[in-house]
Amino acid sequence: IASVIASWTDDGVDGAVGVAPGVTVMPVKVLDGDNAGYEVDLLDALAWATEKDAQVINMSLSFGEGYILSVALDQALADAAESGAVLVAAAGNNGASFVTYPAAHREVIAVGAGRLHSADKMKVPDYSNVHPRVDLLGAGGDISLDKNNDGVVDGILAETITLQDASTAQYVLYAGTSQATAVVSAASAWLLADGVHPDAVRHVLQRTAIQPNGGIDLAKGTGSGCVDIAGALASVTD
Repeated sequence: IASVIASWTDDGVDGAVGVAPGVTVMPVKVLDGDNAGYEVDLLDALAWATEKDAQVINMSLSFGEGYILSVALDQALADAAESGAVLVAAAGNNGASFVTYPAAHREVIAVGAGRLHSADKMKVPDYSNVHPRVDLLGAGGDISLDKNNDGVVDGILAETITLQDASTAQYVLYAGTSQATAVVSAASAWLLADGVHPDAVRHVLQRTAIQPNGGIDLAKGTGSGCVDIAGALASVTD
């Protein structure tokens, strides 16, 4: 996820290049080696990131469908937003009509996934949760497809530590609302760098989003559409 956000190369061509290459990343561990964690872990992470003045808090994680928002997490997210951080979280990969927490929180940009549909259109993949609470779609990919017929599955390219060998790295293609969240977090970083106030980031991204295939249907849960960083930055300039 950090690679999707921030990876960079000397020539800008070879290797995985993130959406906001070279942006400063503050890694805060919430999940364990089995991708599991507890609410208290997220509370601690939010407190740490807020204390250290994080400008964007990427939460490529989610609680299960039955989770009920606690007073503690409600307050922690509100405090983080009050500190000036832009909060971004994954809507979930259940292929269902609901949004998981923390994405469902009022202070958080809830991100669903988009996948390639044609050369200039995206579509919501079957795994992405959809709901009126979804704010935006980010590029989440779909490793079961090769819509552009380039011989490579349509995943989101990133670089990560090789499984069982922390001394080496490898390129990977993943898909999910976690990847989509990273894209929207990186887009938020671009806007903040361009002088957009944190409270306005969600509005600018939504206002300039590109309609997915079939158009915008808020009732069906595709949000305002697919994030368009170039369009968002041009909007700010205008």
